Amino acid sequence: MKKAFLPFALTTMLMFNACSSDDSLEQFLDITGTWNSKSFIANEPLFDANGDGVNSLELLDELPCRYSKFVLNEDLTFYQENNSWDYNESSNTYECSTGNAISKVIGTWTVNSEFSLLSLTIDGNTAFLEIDFDGETLKFDSSEVFINKNADGILKNIYGMVVFKKDND
Repeated sequence: MKKAFLPFALTTMLMFNACSSDDSLEQFLDITGTWNSKSFIANEPLFDANGDGVNSLELLDELPCRYSKFVLNEDLTFYQENNSWDYNESSNTYECSTGNAISKVIGTWTVNSEFSLLSLTIDGNTAFLEIDFDGETLKFDSSEVFINKNADGILKNIYGMVVFKKDND
């Protein structure tokens, strides 16, 4: 009886492991692709860049032209493209950069088995980002400055969370 049970137990364990690996591979493939920024949520109210009288936490409310594109390829390379902003002191306004002012970064990436930590390596330097990933949305705290003035107009680097949605086109 013990001899008959052993092959059954091994087969069952292998089946569960195979399902687990398939789920992990499926989730891995879900995180690959093109991700477009949908939200930049600051950690404190931003300067009223659009002049509507509201100091929003959402950068896109203040600078709707701001974007970031993030591409995670199956070969574990990545590409990120961002525009930024320019502050005009004489007019006290912000404008988004275009054309040659777009910054581009390439490197390699990995993700842990829980899909909670994304590692990005650029020119030999690795950054670790805690992520929230649900298949259609990818969120992480950004090390990039959203804007350099707080709601009171005081020069200060404001950071926050970037929310990307998967481009399914």
